[in-house]
Amino acid sequence: MALSHAQRQTAAYLAQQVYLQEPDWIAQTVDGTLFIGVEGTDSALDWRRNLEFVFTADDTHAGFANYATLLMAQMWTAGVNLCGVKQVVVTGHSLGGAVATIIAAQLQDHHASVHLVTFGSPRPGGAKFRDRLRIPHDRFVHGMDVVPHMPLAAFGFRHTSPAIVLPEDNDSVLKGVADHDMSIYRRLICQ
Repeated sequence: MALSHAQRQTAAYLAQQVYLQEPDWIAQTVDGTLFIGVEGTDSALDWRRNLEFVFTADDTHAGFANYATLLMAQMWTAGVNLCGVKQVVVTGHSLGGAVATIIAAQLQDHHASVHLVTFGSPRPGGAKFRDRLRIPHDRFVHGMDVVPHMPLAAFGFRHTSPAIVLPEDNDSVLKGVADHDMSIYRRLICQ
């Protein structure tokens, strides 16, 4: 089942808000739907995670997979629970989008209704990982955002769904970098 416009707006809101607080994830239940937001790159450690682009045994990006495992342990320790929710929506921007993809892949076997919403996400793994993901994925890409083109497909990395391309709306000389701004993604989703 497709997400409503309001659910997509909530996903965009949390993908932006998670940058403003600790820990590097946020969980919020709205009308029976559990939203889990994952923070993107905002520290030197996050950049190191981005650069750990070897494949794990389950065909995921090692840096993203290790971070997903860490965040899931934090969530469960903090009491995030899938019981009693109608739907789970996992969302994130940039690094957070790739990590959200891996978290959603792990949750698909534990909840009947998992949905994924990512913004400017890099490729999270290889073809085998892509083929294992069985959940709806709204993968938003804004204009000429460079991050969704990393890690390179030539190294075997793949996206898990086709892009939903948001229109170009800036005249920056560095469009590929400027187009990665989560506030622009959110503004375009909320129109």
